[in-house]
Amino acid sequence: MPQIKRIGVLTSGGDCAGLNAVIRAVVHRAIWTYGWEVYGILDGTDGLTFRPLRYRKMSIADFHTPYARLGGTMLGTINKGSPFAHPMPDGTTKDLTEDFGAGCRELGLDALAVIGGDGSMAIVSKLCRGAGIPMVGIPKTIDNDTPITEHSVGFSTA
Repeated sequence: MPQIKRIGVLTSGGDCAGLNAVIRAVVHRAIWTYGWEVYGILDGTDGLTFRPLRYRKMSIADFHTPYARLGGTMLGTINKGSPFAHPMPDGTTKDLTEDFGAGCRELGLDALAVIGGDGSMAIVSKLCRGAGIPMVGIPKTIDNDTPITEHSVGFSTA
């Protein structure tokens, strides 16, 4: 596996408390411990799938604001539709896996940190496999139904 130097972090699925704290933890660990560049992907997978790409380079200073302490996600999220059967204007559907992969390559991402629930994890892991992008999943769900974890971000505040 190639050395990781640049990662993306995104939130997917419904909004809940604690997301900004998780984003902060990912950004701080990546920058301080590993010296990686971190890009926050705006509006979930849409930020990498549709042009123009929607992202922001993250820094430690992003979390020195009152906004970073609020519930929800500073990056935005997506909670609709299937990227594997996206409706087109002509009535057909399109699999957006290649568009997603092209967005990852355009940003030069070596990996993604994905914060989402069971449905989001299934979708984004399939997109990442199709695009050849390694992914780390961070469980987030108000239902606490993500396998292999006792508690998930968002459950205790739902």
